[in-house]
Amino acid sequence: MTFPSRRSSLIALLVLAISSQSCSPLFSQLESWVYGQGYARSTRLTLSKSLEMVDSTRDRHIMIVPMVHIGSAEDYEKIAYFLDGLKANGYVTFTEGITWPSSLTDSTAIDTLMRKYRRALGYSVNPYLSDRSSKHNGWTFQNSELLHQNTDRDIDTDIPVDEFVRQYELKYGPIVLDDYDFYCPLYGNDQYKRKREKGFNQKFNSIVCDYRNTVLWNHIVNDGYDKIAIVYGGAHTRMLKYYLQKEGFQTKYPRRKEQH
Repeated sequence: MTFPSRRSSLIALLVLAISSQSCSPLFSQLESWVYGQGYARSTRLTLSKSLEMVDSTRDRHIMIVPMVHIGSAEDYEKIAYFLDGLKANGYVTFTEGITWPSSLTDSTAIDTLMRKYRRALGYSVNPYLSDRSSKHNGWTFQNSELLHQNTDRDIDTDIPVDEFVRQYELKYGPIVLDDYDFYCPLYGNDQYKRKREKGFNQKFNSIVCDYRNTVLWNHIVNDGYDKIAIVYGGAHTRMLKYYLQKEGFQTKYPRRKEQH
């Protein structure tokens, strides 16, 4: 079973926000977008938007916890303790995050892979941004430490970078790098900015959203866990309710007391 195509995702919004800015440092662009759109404030609604789906015939429970990736440390702390409580009651978490391919060690191959990944995404690749700037004017980038996702009950169900690039090239052909791709540094306050090619959004969503959603769904169906908390961006979790209902799950609305 595969998910239907989605027209947007949090990452897509980040791409559009960054690309619409002038060539100022990446972090300043993110800051401007966050404050301009107020999107990070929606993390305060995360717990109230969480949804429990139950299949009583098979005694399976899926807790959907939709996330945004920039918010306040206080809000992430509330979510972390909510997840701690779920794990204490037998849940595992399925977590989002495109990972590094552990088998790849050749520096030239790594450099080429990351430049292809950046070309497919259309914006700067900077895995060290949140490490260098974990807190900025009260806003924080989501990470596993903030959400206490460092136990054996936290399972990364996302794909590695090389799988992302492989799937993209299988579907759309080789990613051909040009002088501009090699000229712009991969890390730091990079000014990478390209004119969008025809069909960019469709290609972007087919891998960033659709393929990764299919991978997540396969984990839900096949991994054998009866209690799962899905901790993914809201754009990824939005369609889960429909598919879980088709699999026999019903919505449960528990009364939760907000933490203050």
